[in-house]
Amino acid sequence: MNCSGESAADAAAALGRPDGNGISPRRRDPAALADGTTSLYVSTGSGIIGGGFHQAVADATRAFLACVEEHLAELRPDTDDAALPGTSRVIIRALTYQGRLAAEAAEDDLGHGRHSLSPVFHAGHQVITQLRIIDEARTRNHN
Repeated sequence: MNCSGESAADAAAALGRPDGNGISPRRRDPAALADGTTSLYVSTGSGIIGGGFHQAVADATRAFLACVEEHLAELRPDTDDAALPGTSRVIIRALTYQGRLAAEAAEDDLGHGRHSLSPVFHAGHQVITQLRIIDEARTRNHN
């Protein structure tokens, strides 16, 4: 269920999901570009920008993009790039030279390996994890 981690072709990918208690959900959307640009956007207005300058984030980003590339055939044309995922759902989006692609799936299925896009979901979460690690280190160093 793992992806190879080889370098991806020029592409961009994002993993969007609601995060919260169902009453006031937040979204956390990592964005990864083939040039190494990596950011995490949170619907509350916060986020982490420029994470790709850190080697661990850059490595996770390349692995995520390679994984997305391996699963492009499972994505469909994205006709509404502003659509939000439903409750307990995740949208995986890819921007390629051939156009925008996306797939929506249940977060539980993705997280527990019951969906063909589970490797993409987990690779995206590795990007989020690496961004959080550098952000927490930055916060500790500034306090």
